[in-house]
Amino acid sequence: MIGSLLYSQGLPLALGYVLLLLMTRDRRLPLTLGLALGYGLGNGILCQWMFALGILGIPYSVRSIGFPLGIVLLVLSFTLYYFRKTARPLVNDDVAPPTQAFNLFHVGGLVFLLWILFFVWWNALHVPVAAWDVLSTHGMTGKILFLEASLEHRRHFPHPSYPLHVPFLMSWIAFNLGQWHEQFVKIVSPSAFMAWLFVQYHFMKRLTNAGWALLSLLFLYSSIAFVYIATTGYREMSLAFYSCTTLVLILFWHRNRNDGWLYLAGLYAGFLSFVKTEGVGYTFTYSLILVFLLRNIPLSFKEKCVRFFKFFMPAVLITSVYLVHTYFTVFRFLPKAGGKSFRLTALHFEFGPEAFARVVPVLDRISENLFLMGNWNIVWLIFFVSFIVRNKQNRPRIEFSAMAWSVAIIFFIYFIGFTFTQHHFFILKQEVALTRSIIQYLPLIVMLGTLNFYSVFNQK
Repeated sequence: MIGSLLYSQGLPLALGYVLLLLMTRDRRLPLTLGLALGYGLGNGILCQWMFALGILGIPYSVRSIGFPLGIVLLVLSFTLYYFRKTARPLVNDDVAPPTQAFNLFHVGGLVFLLWILFFVWWNALHVPVAAWDVLSTHGMTGKILFLEASLEHRRHFPHPSYPLHVPFLMSWIAFNLGQWHEQFVKIVSPSAFMAWLFVQYHFMKRLTNAGWALLSLLFLYSSIAFVYIATTGYREMSLAFYSCTTLVLILFWHRNRNDGWLYLAGLYAGFLSFVKTEGVGYTFTYSLILVFLLRNIPLSFKEKCVRFFKFFMPAVLITSVYLVHTYFTVFRFLPKAGGKSFRLTALHFEFGPEAFARVVPVLDRISENLFLMGNWNIVWLIFFVSFIVRNKQNRPRIEFSAMAWSVAIIFFIYFIGFTFTQHHFFILKQEVALTRSIIQYLPLIVMLGTLNFYSVFNQK
C-alpha cells in the first residue's frame, strides 16, 4: 500500500519536475524549489489529463491515467538529457543575497517547522476525513469518481459545478491504493502545505536572506487556522499554494526575463480555476499585476502583448475548457436559480440602502476575525505594525508593490462579494467562510510584513 501511495505522488512529481526544467532551462534551480514547483505542475497536468479522459468517455484506472503520463515522462526525460547543456540562472547573480552562517535561531526555527510538518502529516495519515465540506462535496465527489470511474454522471455529483482538481487527486490516490482510504486521500492538503514552504523560503531568501526567509515561515506556520486547514483536506490549501505561487512565478520572470516562468505562471493560473471557482478572480488579479509590471519594462507594445499572452492564454484555455464543459454537462440541466440562490451563476448584486447598511457589520466581522478569534496568532498584528515602522527605501520595490496590490485587489473583490451580493450570509452568519477566504492569500500578508521589518533591521 505504501508503495502504491508513493507511486501516486511520485509520478506527477517527476513529470512536473522534468517539464519544469525543460520550460525554464535552469539547471541551477534549487532542488527543493524545483520539486515544490514540479509538484504543482505535475498534479495540475494529472488533473487536466483525467478531465480529458472524462470528456472522451475513457474509464479511469491506474493504467489509463498513469501509463500515458509515464510515456510522456520518459520522452521528456530523454529530451531534457539532450538539452542538458542549456541553462539559465534563476535570477541575476548581482542581486543574490550574501550567504548567512547557520546559527541557533536557524536550529530552533527548523525544529519548530519540523514539528509542525510532523503534526500535519501525522494527522493526515491517521485521522479520517471529518470536515463537513470535505465529506459532502469534494471528498464525496472523489469517492464517486473512484467508484464510477468516469464523468458520465457529473451533473448528479454533490455540488456538480464545483471544480474537480482536488476530487481528481483524491480519486487518483484511491485508484492506486485499490480502495477509498479515508486517511490517505487527505494528503492532498499537507502536500500543498509543504510545497508552499519551499516556494516561500526560496522566494524570501532571494529578497532577503536565509534567516529572514525562515522567520517568514515561522510567522506563517504559527497561524493556527493555516495549519489546521492543512490537516482537513479542504481545497483552500491547494488554492493558496497555486495562487501565491502564480504571483511568485510572475516575479521570477520579472527578475530574469526567462519566458519559461511566464508559461509556468499561466499554467498555474489555469489550475487555479480548476481548484476553486474563486481562482478566476485570482487570475484576473495577477493579470492586472503583470500589466503593471510590463508598463515599466523597456519593450515595444507588441513585445509586451506577446509576453502578456504567454501568461494569459494558458490560463484562459484551461479555464474556458472547464467552464464550457460545466455549462453543457451541468448548468443547462439545473433548474433556474432564484435571486437568493448561492449558485455562482445566479450572483445577484444589491446596491440599495439595505446593502450599504451591511458595510459596517461586514467590517466589524472582518476585524473580529483578524484580531479576536485566535485563528492567526499575532500575524495580523505583525502585519499592521510593520507598516508603521517600515523603511520604504530599503525593501524590494517591485516585489513588494506587486504583492501589496494583489492583496488589495483580492480583499476588494471579497469585500464586494461579502457585502453587496446574497453571499453576505457567509460572513454575517458564519465564521468559517471568512477564515477560509483569508487563508487563500495569508502567505502574501506574511511576506509583506516580513519585508517591512527586514527594511528596518537591515539598514544599508
